[in-house]
Amino acid sequence: MKFSISIIDWIFGKKYEIDMGDGKKRFVTAKWLERARSLGLANEVHSEVIKVHILDPYAELPSMFNPEMEEPGYYRREYWIIGKDITADTVAKFKDPTTGDLYVMYTNINDGEGIKPLAMTRELWENARNEMDSI
Repeated sequence: MKFSISIIDWIFGKKYEIDMGDGKKRFVTAKWLERARSLGLANEVHSEVIKVHILDPYAELPSMFNPEMEEPGYYRREYWIIGKDITADTVAKFKDPTTGDLYVMYTNINDGEGIKPLAMTRELWENARNEMDSI
């Protein structure tokens, strides 16, 4: 997002550090943030979120073999709201102490509920990813 904000505002204005949603941080001025909000391009998040690394072997097969993709189609990153998308207990149990991220793999457990996410340790997740990468 680019907005025309005055140089005076950039030098002397109040600054905020924002998370761009992809793990990147950026410093912006209060006027920039106000303008982004007025255009519906920025929202405040009042809940605690966690970055989730997901392996989904049930993803669409054509995307798995697309050489133009940066990551394989079965891997993606999302931001989940703790308490809504995942329980705080699961986060406490499986949150990686090094990265602060959560590692999940979609699986079909024979419980009649179909495909669902299964949180796991980073080590188990990396082993699963290595196996999927070797296919």
